[in-house]
Amino acid sequence: MIPSRVLVIDDDAWFADLLIYRLRAAGLIAAYAPDALEGMRQIDTDPPAVIVLDMFMPGVNGLVLLHELQSYSDLHDIPVIICSNSVDTLTPDDLYPYGVIAIFDKATVRLADIVLHIQRTLPTSNDNFDDTKVRSETT
Repeated sequence: MIPSRVLVIDDDAWFADLLIYRLRAAGLIAAYAPDALEGMRQIDTDPPAVIVLDMFMPGVNGLVLLHELQSYSDLHDIPVIICSNSVDTLTPDDLYPYGVIAIFDKATVRLADIVLHIQRTLPTSNDNFDDTKVRSETT
């Protein structure tokens, strides 16, 4: 089975590179988009299994992308994990209707926690995901 694809949409390339490294080490295919517009282009071309999204980016922000995803019947079910600064300004009740399944504070999150959350989100038939690599990095 082909590993599930995760799309990381974040203007912080350093953070995105670290997360993508961890995702690939866990056996996932990970792609990067530096902004919401590029993210939407990639989603249109090859919809991912999960999206990790920064909400506060220059130009088009994450909320606009969430609205856009919800307007397409073939995209509105993609799970979204928010990983952003200032998440205390984000209310889960406002974001869950947009397919948001988790909200992480970028300043305090452990990358392994994001990877584990993605693993739990993916279909159980994904035999290529090796969570032992992730678990060993969390200890």
